[in-house]
Amino acid sequence: QLEEEKRLLYVAMTRVREHLILAGSGRFDKEVSVQTPASPMQSVLAELRLIPTDEDKNQTFPADPVIVNYGGSEVKIENVSKERIPGTADRSFTLIDRYENEIVSGLKIPGIETDKNLMDTVTGRLDHKERPLPEKPIPLSITGLLEYRQCPARYYFKYRQGVPEEETFLPSSSGRMGGAEFGSRVHDVLNLFDFEKTPEEQLPALSRAAGIHPDYQDEVLKLFRVFTGCNLFTDLRSADELYRELPFSMKLDGANLSGVMDALFRKGERSWFILDYKTDDVEGDEITARAEAYFFQIFLYALALQKILGFAPQNIMLYFLRPGSVQEKEVSESTLRATGEEAQKLIAGIRGDDFPLVKSPRCFSCAYGRTFCKILE
Repeated sequence: QLEEEKRLLYVAMTRVREHLILAGSGRFDKEVSVQTPASPMQSVLAELRLIPTDEDKNQTFPADPVIVNYGGSEVKIENVSKERIPGTADRSFTLIDRYENEIVSGLKIPGIETDKNLMDTVTGRLDHKERPLPEKPIPLSITGLLEYRQCPARYYFKYRQGVPEEETFLPSSSGRMGGAEFGSRVHDVLNLFDFEKTPEEQLPALSRAAGIHPDYQDEVLKLFRVFTGCNLFTDLRSADELYRELPFSMKLDGANLSGVMDALFRKGERSWFILDYKTDDVEGDEITARAEAYFFQIFLYALALQKILGFAPQNIMLYFLRPGSVQEKEVSESTLRATGEEAQKLIAGIRGDDFPLVKSPRCFSCAYGRTFCKILE
């Protein structure tokens, strides 16, 4: 156990770039064994020969700050003993937990001579305990944030009230699999797709595994034939690094935003790209317009990457499977900043219960637009 603690401490210390601060407590006036110290802090001080050890019994822990050289680095040691903290000499803050009722009532703590400094300290701690805790970050998916951005009322009915929504169907014919369901299952196939095999070799098994009905397998095969024939597929296949269905979470303005990147891949030394697949049934000029509506989502992914890993991707990409079209945008600091600012405004609206009705062409295909929103107009 001791060796494992030393190993973890070593790993933590060697991650430091400029300055390292170690804080700990213990009895540093008694002799300790260099081989079996009682605590990690004793282990460090014993190594620095700053406390009495079985190898140097005459050493005493310095009362004042000292600087020693060790391994080519300057190490400053400061003894912040309890005698140097007002009101804490020979006291223990566990008194608060043991005698809270007596202290609040002004009664004497059994067997202990209380003084003003201690009481002031205890009172301050109790006052702190009675303060309301800061508001916890709200869990929020990227999908939910996008729903609010498109229509606050839709977000309210779907996420706040949990009102089930009717499926939005693909526009081609009646009786087909829902658009959202079809897209979700195609994403499952994309996640499992082996880039070294042809679509014909693997799609029947993958479609069954993803729960796609045999009636739609020809349609899926057509999508993947187009996909495997485009330059994007070649880039993915030859990528230096490729991560698919990558989940993430980031803190932003009182919310924990979570999502899943369809693909994150690297070409060359520092050229990272975020890719998102879309199964929308669009063509021509509709593709560009639909892509503009989706880019905010992918810029949020880029912002998350920057916050989590410290760097942003070079470009974000959308691939529309039906028309086989790639839409791409370069990522800049100004764009990420604008994306973060807009996201913060949306989060503030959700936290502030701001759910106005917003009329748009989408209302005609929205279950809430045809029912609850229509009633509230």
